[in-house]
Amino acid sequence: MTVKRRTQRKKKNTNELEKVLAEKNPSVKDILEKLQALHNELSVVEQGSDEKDRFLSVKNSLLSPTLMMHRYKAIKIYTACCLADVFRIFAPEAPFNNNEIMDIFEFFYKQLANLTVINGPHFKQYFYLLESLANVKCLCLISQLKDTDDLVNNFTKTIFETIQPEQSKNIHVCLLDILEQIIEEAEHLPTECINTILDNYKQNENIAARTLAVNLCCNQPEKLQRYVCQYINNVILSTQVKENINEFIEAHNLILLMFNLSPEVLLSVIPQLQEELTLENEVVRETATDILGKMFCDTNSSLAKMYPQVWEAWLERSKDKKSSIRIKVINYIHDILENHRELANDINNIIRERAIDPDEKVRVETMKVISKLTPKTAQYISENIFKECIGERCRDKKHIVRLEASKSLCRIYDMHYNVIFQDRITEEGTQLFEKFGWIPNTILKLIYTDDKDILIMIEQLIMDYLIPEQLNNTVRVDRIINIVSSLDERGFLGFVSLLNRQKTWSVFIEKFLKLCETYNGGIMDDVSEMSTVKEQLNQINQSLSNHFPDPKKTYERIRTFINLNDRRSYELIRNTYNPKLSYEKILNSYKELLKRPVLVPVIEELKIILNKISLLIINKDVTSPLIRRIKEPLIYWRNKLYISEWTKGLPNIGDQASQKLITYITENMPVLYEDNIKLLSNLEDSDLVTNTLEALAQIVKLQPEKLPKDNKDIIDKLYSISVNGTPEQAKHSTYLLTFMDNKDEILRKLIKELSDNISVDSPNIITRLTSLSVLAKYANALFEENDNGTKIVSFIIKEVLLKNKEEPAYDEDQDEWIEYDNLDDETKVKCTSLKLMLKRIIAAKDTPDLAYTLAQPFIKLCRRLITNEGEIVPTNNTSIIQKYHLRLKAGLSLLSLAKYPVFETIITMNDYLSLTLVIQDPCAEIRECFAKKLLFLIYNRKIHIRYLPILFLIAHEPEKDLRDTIKNSLIRLTKSLKKNKSTVALMETLFLHFVHILAHHSDINNFFNDSITLEQKFEILNIFSKYLEFYGDIVISRENISFIFYLAAQIKTYRDIYSKTSREIYLISDLAQYIIREKYVSADWALLTYPGTFDKFPKSLYSRLVPDEGEKNLSKLYIPSEYIEKKKSENTKKEASTRTRKRTNSHRRVRSKASSMNENDSDDMESSSKRSTRSKRSRTNSKSEMEVAEDDIINEEEEEEEKEKKVGEKGKEVKKQTKLEKVNKSNENENKKEEESKEESNKENKEENKEETKSMEEEDTTEPLSLKENELSTENVSAPTSPASRTRSKKRKRKEELSSPSSSRITRSKSRKL
Repeated sequence: MTVKRRTQRKKKNTNELEKVLAEKNPSVKDILEKLQALHNELSVVEQGSDEKDRFLSVKNSLLSPTLMMHRYKAIKIYTACCLADVFRIFAPEAPFNNNEIMDIFEFFYKQLANLTVINGPHFKQYFYLLESLANVKCLCLISQLKDTDDLVNNFTKTIFETIQPEQSKNIHVCLLDILEQIIEEAEHLPTECINTILDNYKQNENIAARTLAVNLCCNQPEKLQRYVCQYINNVILSTQVKENINEFIEAHNLILLMFNLSPEVLLSVIPQLQEELTLENEVVRETATDILGKMFCDTNSSLAKMYPQVWEAWLERSKDKKSSIRIKVINYIHDILENHRELANDINNIIRERAIDPDEKVRVETMKVISKLTPKTAQYISENIFKECIGERCRDKKHIVRLEASKSLCRIYDMHYNVIFQDRITEEGTQLFEKFGWIPNTILKLIYTDDKDILIMIEQLIMDYLIPEQLNNTVRVDRIINIVSSLDERGFLGFVSLLNRQKTWSVFIEKFLKLCETYNGGIMDDVSEMSTVKEQLNQINQSLSNHFPDPKKTYERIRTFINLNDRRSYELIRNTYNPKLSYEKILNSYKELLKRPVLVPVIEELKIILNKISLLIINKDVTSPLIRRIKEPLIYWRNKLYISEWTKGLPNIGDQASQKLITYITENMPVLYEDNIKLLSNLEDSDLVTNTLEALAQIVKLQPEKLPKDNKDIIDKLYSISVNGTPEQAKHSTYLLTFMDNKDEILRKLIKELSDNISVDSPNIITRLTSLSVLAKYANALFEENDNGTKIVSFIIKEVLLKNKEEPAYDEDQDEWIEYDNLDDETKVKCTSLKLMLKRIIAAKDTPDLAYTLAQPFIKLCRRLITNEGEIVPTNNTSIIQKYHLRLKAGLSLLSLAKYPVFETIITMNDYLSLTLVIQDPCAEIRECFAKKLLFLIYNRKIHIRYLPILFLIAHEPEKDLRDTIKNSLIRLTKSLKKNKSTVALMETLFLHFVHILAHHSDINNFFNDSITLEQKFEILNIFSKYLEFYGDIVISRENISFIFYLAAQIKTYRDIYSKTSREIYLISDLAQYIIREKYVSADWALLTYPGTFDKFPKSLYSRLVPDEGEKNLSKLYIPSEYIEKKKSENTKKEASTRTRKRTNSHRRVRSKASSMNENDSDDMESSSKRSTRSKRSRTNSKSEMEVAEDDIINEEEEEEEKEKKVGEKGKEVKKQTKLEKVNKSNENENKKEEESKEESNKENKEENKEETKSMEEEDTTEPLSLKENELSTENVSAPTSPASRTRSKKRKRKEELSSPSSSRITRSKSRKL
């Protein structure tokens, strides 16, 4: 009975809703009551209940427009809840048709929009509706409907607008569930729906909406993949049509975001990005490259492994024609290497290729990648990359590339230093040394490029990375030793040159600071000196500024510093190069200077100067650790050979470096030893005795009071060394004995012991002679007592120089150069004897009569040694090796005497000309040593300038390194002399001396011999043409060519004092005029008539002819006219051949490029390296290459046209020959011309082939680099490195056997007499 009543009550509720709706104007209250009652009734009915059929009648009531379109929200939400319950009760079948379902779903999403009002009166009902839709999943019925695009769009839009961060998590879950139902069941997702999802995915304002979009993509990747890919395609199409770049970039940022949050949805997009990499649009390619780069960088990304073809396509963008795209790839390779070590091989290839990219910006970015490397990532970059690619970029033509490459290498070295040089030997340290130990050597050898930017860069890199700040002296010195140990000969010379510059700059800056103090900011007590001081400051300022990258800006900055007149700065600057201060004080002064506020305007320039002058590498604190390291060597040197040989007792490499550094300090900075004078005085340590003696000797030269002069133990030890020590030790110990208090007594005793019963077989004969040579110079009065000096010289001549041992030390045919230290004792004795005689003569320089008496026979002896090829023994059995050293010693002895005016006047013309034989000696080592010694003396102004022309004979030097070194040094010297008013025309007037030398050259003797043929004369002229061309390359310029041409012509108005006919000097005069004409024609200069006169010809060489004879001689031509015609023909043919060859090569290159472009169709940038191109070239790249090739052809053809014009002008100039040529031509025999023309034509073909071959060889030859000492002042010329002999490899030939004309200047005939 109770169940029946309840059923009746339910039917009553249903019927009551129908009755209320049937009324004409039902009240809101009645409708709401009936709906609430119905909702309460429906909410408790379970899904699939047997009673569901009785609710079929209520569905029509709920679909009534009165309810669904009612203006009160309460009625609508209760209606929606009832409809949701109906869907639940009748599930899985819906009691509505499709149109009704469509209307109901539209009604639902409109109600869900009210979920934003969390505190609303009916929020509970709205959540009920939301939860019911999520749980019942009635929205799955959307798959049965048609034309659902609007419905899907509205649902999606409403849900994203509804969700808020402050809502509960349940609401977010339900909204996601509803949206997934729609996405999953919809047959098609409209574009607006996808746009709504993706717009919320990339926005950051509503975090809840963004999270919803991310979760949706993560949960429905398969359904959304296609639509996301389509979205990207539409954006690309829009970009190409409307050029909507911003939208395109925004879309790709979305891709990157999705890759990080929901990568599964991008499975169809990744291949699309691959396609973008090859499109024509550069923005598309660059954006795709950027996005993929970021994807590959991601730590958790496996994109490269999943899509290897995409990875390869991305790598190909490193060869894109657009540099910014190549840079995009480079910018990501370090992070890719950091997170994906398995891709290291591909990364290595990119670095190798882009390190030689044509664009400097790309090369710079590649170098920055190396700079970012960490110890973990650096191990995956191959050793060849560091050495061959990055190391080579240190010599790049662009400064910014050089800087980045050098900085990256130095940073790598600093980063691995502690691992390489740890306290114990490890396999890791050994491997890292092999990989990075070469870096300091490479950096220091950059000094040879002779570039001020590079020099500034190296100085800064040393301070920052190679030898950084370190207060622990032992650690710092060990680091210096390790670096020096890793340097080869050229690297160590570069390191030494930096230290030498430090010394030179400090002297210069001291002069500058004194002038600044005198100037006092423009306030001086003596106004009359104001202009002088100001002018001196301007000169120094100009000289300083020339050593900076921007001289004009530097000049103004230094002027600012001068006007500041900051006395504290002067003091601090002086502290940085004060050798008496400790490292810590120098460093503190350095830092304080850079922090002074008043110096902010000049801080950049000041830092460069401080790096040049500060004693932060070698200072007084390094001496003790260096000396200690000789006894306690660094046993952890990272050299495999050294490690493996350690047990065999080889000397420690660190020990050798310590010795080198101590030797340098001893020779150049002995003042640093002042605090270690007691340590140096301990001569018991045999390992240190040589260096300590030298150090003591250097200190005593400057400060004699520093030596303990009355210490008997020291005196006895020095005496013993002078008799029984090594020659090097004896030299210094004997010198030190000359400063003792009772030196006369000591030295008399020593001279007697050394001289008595001296013979060739005496023990320690070399040591004895060395000690005697020191005594002959510094204690000459004692040395000459009792006619002792004469006796010793007599012994030297009779028993040493004029005799050889019966058993020679070397084979008769052995001609391989041997360094002095490795010579046999007999040769050493002879060389030491010559040295003794030389020093005895020098000691008499203040007594002219005695000097003449002693020097004249010695000079003749030296000349005889030179002209007789080192042989003066009557038996003529002197070994070749001994003769090498004897004639070298003779030549150097003459140079030593020439330093003193009293001896220079004794040197005759024959003696002078004998020196030309030394610089063209058959032995390469003799030529090198002599040339560098002469250059050293000239640079330091220690020898008369008339000896400089001897260096021009280096023109035919077979050793290119030596020839270029001398040439570059002479060019620098010429520029320096031109800056000084007193020497402005010095190099030009030396032309007269040079011509005189050539006129007395042995190769010209037979020119006027009737027996030689015309071809032989041509060969002689070609030989001397090279000498004159060499001089012209060094001295002749647009400004002085008229003056030198005038001098060459005026020579014919003089006669040669040392020649009977003077024909040779006139021949050289005519040849010089021809060479000068050729030079101004080839250089397109104007050869104007010299307006002045010059009559200061050297009277010691020339005497003037009477005017009539001089005029007559001017009209006479001494070189055959056939020679001039032949040279014209050769030049014309050579230019034509060169022109043809260039055109052929250019067209060949274009054809090669065109064929290559037709065969390949990928999008690559052809690298400038010699690597093989494995990938296809793109059409974009092909277009670029074709344009470049066409530009090259146009430029080359324009250049050829200009050259043809010049050739025509040259032909016109040549036609205007002087009267000299015309007179001689009129006297020639026509028959002789016809006979010789055939010979000339044959010879021209041969010469042309030789010239072409030679030019090809020269093009393949790399220009060597020479070390340059920078010029700091317009008044003084800085000296190059002293020409110490060095060890050479066996590969180098000691006896030149060359068939070319240049070699004939060196391999002279046996007759070397003048």
